[in-house]
Amino acid sequence: MTGPAEADSPLEWKLFIRRRASATQGVPPGKDDLKWVANTATLIYGRTDALLVDAFLSDAQTAELADWIAATGKRLSTIYITHAHPDHFFGLKLLRDRFPGARAIAAPQVVDAMRTALAPESVENWRRRFPGLVPASLVPAERLEGNEFDLEGNRIVVVDIGHTDTDNTTCLHVPLIGLVIAGDAIYNGTHPYLAESDGQGLLDWLDAIDKIEALKPQAVVVGHGPLDPDNSPRHIRESAATYRTSCASTQKRRRRASSTIGCSPSIPTASIPDRSGAAPMQPRRRGERRRHGESVRYEVVEVWRSEIGAR
Repeated sequence: MTGPAEADSPLEWKLFIRRRASATQGVPPGKDDLKWVANTATLIYGRTDALLVDAFLSDAQTAELADWIAATGKRLSTIYITHAHPDHFFGLKLLRDRFPGARAIAAPQVVDAMRTALAPESVENWRRRFPGLVPASLVPAERLEGNEFDLEGNRIVVVDIGHTDTDNTTCLHVPLIGLVIAGDAIYNGTHPYLAESDGQGLLDWLDAIDKIEALKPQAVVVGHGPLDPDNSPRHIRESAATYRTSCASTQKRRRRASSTIGCSPSIPTASIPDRSGAAPMQPRRRGERRRHGESVRYEVVEVWRSEIGAR
């Protein structure tokens, strides 16, 4: 898929999307779509050079991605990783071998999180969850100093958006063409990954969405969505609305079932879908934070985790 660009713009972009098996097991009837998830890689390019944003999990799909990049005839100068989930960077070693002239970079906090994800016990866990898909050789990106770099003299801006579906995430803003690559901060038609987001994490995620909206993008690329995305900015607000609405309805359902979940009624809530059969996390303590100038109290009584919708 190729994104729109002004006729005289020095930069253009296109997407490479591949579907893979998710970590979801034992889905209920009619929920077979949860068995699959699409990953998106973005190529931004000028007259001669190109920038790749995010990689894939497996060697097979990363090899496809590398062939696709090579076929453009552009010189891959930079690979940028938005966050440290393995399905976005485990293919980095193959890409660096294929394109030795490209530097692979990420924000410092993302690189630190990558190194944690590359700990032997963490990698072994991913091998169990995705048998046969995790590459034999894994490497992190290099630390980017500062929050900007360039592609053929055009500004590329790294935006620290904190917690989304994991800690220490970023999005990438290309002001010249009004493009935001949102990583996993925004979803489009795909069950969000919530196992790392308790009540406070969900509030932080809403703040991240606000930061993206403040960039006023003309197009938004999501990390996980349909195979033929429209890249519309409307998915920013749709994501926020879905999170709030789902949490409110789930809260009522859990209360009726005497299985408490979520936040106090005063909180501007976010989405926690039905996680039936999940094991409970430890309760979080009562706290206070501000959103949009208001004092907001929250009390997460119990947050449930499960593999439903996990990538």
